[in-house]
Amino acid sequence: MTDETDDLSYVDQIIDGGEITGIGPGEGEIPVDPLKKARAETTRRLAYVLIGILAFTFIIHYAIISIMLFTQRTYGVDPLNSIFTTWLPVISGLASSAVTYYFTREKP
Repeated sequence: MTDETDDLSYVDQIIDGGEITGIGPGEGEIPVDPLKKARAETTRRLAYVLIGILAFTFIIHYAIISIMLFTQRTYGVDPLNSIFTTWLPVISGLASSAVTYYFTREKP
């Protein structure tokens, strides 16, 4: 039978792991593949641009609809809504694909 105090004293001991040196070209730097880094930056930019286009599309659509209704030019609302309902699934699909890839990609 072992004594419980022996187990606790063993667990409470500090183990010194030493010093980590020489992990990269310079002291403390981790080497990163430039191709993976460029791909990650491009993915991030593409996701932000597509989300920006989606937001811009919503803002412009509702602004134009509001202006048309305010100036009582309702004859152009139906064609504009038709364009928007065609464009929305395309841009939202692209944006959601880019964001999904951005969050699930392999980190550089």
